[in-house]
Amino acid sequence: MFWAGGIGIALVLILGLVIGGGASWYAANAPAIAPLLTLTAGVSVAAVALIRHFAQTDADRQRRITESFSKAVEQLGSDKLEVRLGGIYSLERISKESPDDYWTVMENLTALIRERSRRNEAERTSQDLEQRVSRRAYFLWLDAGRPDGRAEDFWTAATKEEEIGESAVDITAVFTVLNRRSDRSREQERANGWEIGLSDTILKGYNLNNANLEGANLSRAHLEGADLRGAHLQRANLLDAHLEEADLAGAHLEGAELWGAHLQRANLLGAHLEEASLLGAHLEGSNLGDRLIIGRDVHFANPLIRGSVRIEGMGTHLEGADLNRAYLEGANLSGAHLAGADLSHATGLSASQLCEAYGDAATKLPEGMVRPAHWPSSAPQSPH
Repeated sequence: MFWAGGIGIALVLILGLVIGGGASWYAANAPAIAPLLTLTAGVSVAAVALIRHFAQTDADRQRRITESFSKAVEQLGSDKLEVRLGGIYSLERISKESPDDYWTVMENLTALIRERSRRNEAERTSQDLEQRVSRRAYFLWLDAGRPDGRAEDFWTAATKEEEIGESAVDITAVFTVLNRRSDRSREQERANGWEIGLSDTILKGYNLNNANLEGANLSRAHLEGADLRGAHLQRANLLDAHLEEADLAGAHLEGAELWGAHLQRANLLGAHLEEASLLGAHLEGSNLGDRLIIGRDVHFANPLIRGSVRIEGMGTHLEGADLNRAYLEGANLSGAHLAGADLSHATGLSASQLCEAYGDAATKLPEGMVRPAHWPSSAPQSPH
């Protein structure tokens, strides 16, 4: 800190002049003082120059970031994929170099997902379905080596693909950037109440395996057939989201809002739903497997979980769950833990279903239903 040293020397000289007798003291000590005064002046000039240099450097840096940001945002709107990708990764660099611009970058990137996903779906569905399927089936046949007698197989596969659509490269790139967010950045999002805005997006069949989307707004999003295995969706807003046939095995949905979510035929094997809200959720035909983890604070009222739903195995915990007014017709409750659960207005529930489950004295049953004899009178019992 040269400037501090210079100021210190100057103060010593001033004190010397005052205490030592002013001009007479200076005249007597001039030969020794002159170099110090020269040094002080030099240090002061250097300090001012250094301050100006730092200020200019910072201004240049801010100008460069602003120009880079403007260019990258402009690239996002390009019709060329390679240009859009360049803009995406430029914005990622800016978010790391300039913390003040971090959230603005995230908002622009998520806006790209919303806009591009809807545009891509509109363009895809504007074409005749039969023509799309026919063209796709032809290319599948070519890729397979032109085998005979398998036309129906290729047509079925093509129909499935066309119903879901293909993942867009630029949207996938944005999700890659989102997954690379640092723990510090995600903590900043939680502290400021920022949410990844993906409402109404169309992401059918996308690979979002282990995606970091804690607290994201995915309300009304179309995620049919998406791969969400192990995805981090804690506290996510999934109201009325379409998750039909999605793979949510091992997904973290703690505290997620799943009101009215469409989970028909979804795979929820090992999913974490502690404190999640599934009011009015559609779970027809879903695989809840043998490790569904829900916990006591979950709101699970009015779900449609009838038919081929499996709620079975030692690890299916529905203790304290609100299953009031649930439709349980034909549901397999084998091995389910229902201690303290509210089934008071559940419909379609039979005595045989209850006999295969594990409840206790706190489990609320519909009026007129008899509590199974093997249920304990107090603490919940786990199978061995």
